[in-house]
Amino acid sequence: MPEGPTMWICGDCHIGNLGPVADVHGELVIEIRDFDQTVVGNPVHDLVRLGLSLASAAGGSDLP
Repeated sequence: MPEGPTMWICGDCHIGNLGPVADVHGELVIEIRDFDQTVVGNPVHDLVRLGLSLASAAGGSDLP
């Protein structure tokens, strides 16, 4: 895997841990909601985990 800067990462970044959050103006943003496995590490680990989760969800859907 490519080396990224060492930083705080989610550690369990998948679509089940993402969700909408509204700000005071009613604007919705998608944020990470689960930080119980947060660690200092390579951010590529979160990106790969999220990518695999998205691919798995797309493969199991009825989308063309």
